[in-house]
Amino acid sequence: MDPYAEAVIVGTELLLGSHADTNGPAIGARIAPLGCPLRRITVVGDTDAELDDAIGRAAARCPVVFVTGGLGPTEDDRTRFSVARVTGRALAFRPDLMAHIASLMARFGREVPPSNRVQACLPAGADAIPNPRGTAPGFALEAGGTWFVALPGVPRELTGMLDDWVVPRLARRLGVRGFATRTVRLFGPGESRVGEAVADLMGPDRDPYVGLLASPGEVRVVITSRAKTGDQARGRVAAVEAEVRRRLGRYVFGTDRQTHAAAALEAAATRGWTVATADGYTAGVLAGWLATCGRPGYCGGLVLPAPADGSEPVALAAAARARTAFGADAGVAVVGDPLGDQGAWVGLDTPAARQAHRFRPGLGPEADRVR
Repeated sequence: MDPYAEAVIVGTELLLGSHADTNGPAIGARIAPLGCPLRRITVVGDTDAELDDAIGRAAARCPVVFVTGGLGPTEDDRTRFSVARVTGRALAFRPDLMAHIASLMARFGREVPPSNRVQACLPAGADAIPNPRGTAPGFALEAGGTWFVALPGVPRELTGMLDDWVVPRLARRLGVRGFATRTVRLFGPGESRVGEAVADLMGPDRDPYVGLLASPGEVRVVITSRAKTGDQARGRVAAVEAEVRRRLGRYVFGTDRQTHAAAALEAAATRGWTVATADGYTAGVLAGWLATCGRPGYCGGLVLPAPADGSEPVALAAAARARTAFGADAGVAVVGDPLGDQGAWVGLDTPAARQAHRFRPGLGPEADRVR
């Protein structure tokens, strides 16, 4: 029988509806291509009885159990204690983990509170999973034929630890020697349109495995292959990527971790242009993306007061103002009232042309800013 996994998501706040779980899907998207899909996601509160029951039942059913959340320093963080009880292990203090926590606190000029000491305690025999993004280390533990993987609940910490540590080791445990993955990122069509275009390439038992991930502003086509060798896996992925591009190439803006902002600055660089922005509709989001994407060529941006008027002349004038203010080759402006129903105008002032485009809203202020 093929291996499979379960995820126990810990947090009373998830049951109260104040937050939505994104960690379960993040785990599932990363391990399914390895041939170890998630069969069940269980959300439980921060109580010992609920945790012990959920983790114990999951371990009795499958060989891989993920537990996320509950690894913080406060009294309601109970995950490490529960895994220790379920596996019959004592908690052991790890000086190396305490040193990491202290060094992280020192970066911010803080002393380590006594409560953080518990974060350096893991079930005996567990492997620590490094967490360079936070104070809560994860851990992995083999017990009773089950591999337990405990990760913090903060999504950016969890996804980094999955990508850097967990997925490579799970691949080795499963005997996956040849593994390759590629993400093709598209803007324009919705998830249903993309799904229709690649439906014949999808299916749970296909190799390469093709899956879709949708979020405001893009749809990602994730292509993954397992094979006897890495070259064989990469060849299979490349063939499917070429077919996806043949069908949907006009919508492709990037691959893998390439963002909209990086793709835009790379496109400008091919023309020898630098870029400046005037940003009203998105309240500085555009400037933040361009300034932090790790690509050169962004000169700076103006954040316009809201509500900024939205019209073609205003957008063109704002783009020219940004270009002049920062001495850039090209100016881009997004103007309009984000709380209104008229949408925005995108103005471009470049060495090639001056033009403006109308953007129509539809998904609400936050999602429309991202779009």
